[in-house]
Amino acid sequence: MGVQFHPELTPETLAAWLAHGGDTQALQLGLSPEQLLLRTREESRDARLRANQLVDSFLELPLLRHHS
Repeated sequence: MGVQFHPELTPETLAAWLAHGGDTQALQLGLSPEQLLLRTREESRDARLRANQLVDSFLELPLLRHHS
């Protein structure tokens, strides 16, 4: 099993996706495009911090460390 998510998502990226058909997909899933965008805007600062933490942690994995 796997999980796909996009920690790099910004309000601008979501707005573009919604403007190009994503709004229809969201509505088909019972989601409000306006609420998705509002929530993304509200969470954007904290989400960016979490995304940075995620990348930093990944780069610290032993297999990715540069050995000299």
